[in-house]
Amino acid sequence: MKNNPEMSTIYMRITVGGKRNEISTGQIVKTLHWNIKLGKISGNNPQSKQLNGFLEGVCAKLFKCYREKTYTCRSL
Repeated sequence: MKNNPEMSTIYMRITVGGKRNEISTGQIVKTLHWNIKLGKISGNNPQSKQLNGFLEGVCAKLFKCYREKTYTCRSL
């Protein structure tokens, strides 16, 4: 959120073949609750668990797409 330093939009950075791209997850979090080192929300409450689960799911889908794309390219 550009005008609110207390809230941040969560982006995912993807690098493939040296090319970097950032994609918004569409999720917003209180900046204070974001753990930069772990790349997830701090806390043990249901909302934190739900958002962290969502982010893990997005990562899993991206890795799956990457593996499928890599496998397809190697098969050619």
